[in-house]
Amino acid sequence: MKLQIDYIKIDGSLIRNLHTDPNATSIIQAIVYFAHTRNLTCIAEFVHNVEVYEIVKELGIERSQGFYLGEPRPDTL
Repeated sequence: MKLQIDYIKIDGSLIRNLHTDPNATSIIQAIVYFAHTRNLTCIAEFVHNVEVYEIVKELGIERSQGFYLGEPRPDTL
């Protein structure tokens, strides 16, 4: 409770089956509720298809990452 954090990243193991697993949905809803009551931004990992992406948006998760949005790229520095 004393950490100065700005966001919560929701692990891909929960997001991966969001479109088929009601238990994952319930857990994520609780995480998002907690985060928002603490004014934290939520980030979803492993957004790999349009179904999952749409559910993530409906749940109020502000940011997403995963293959649906773009494949990882090598460092360009």
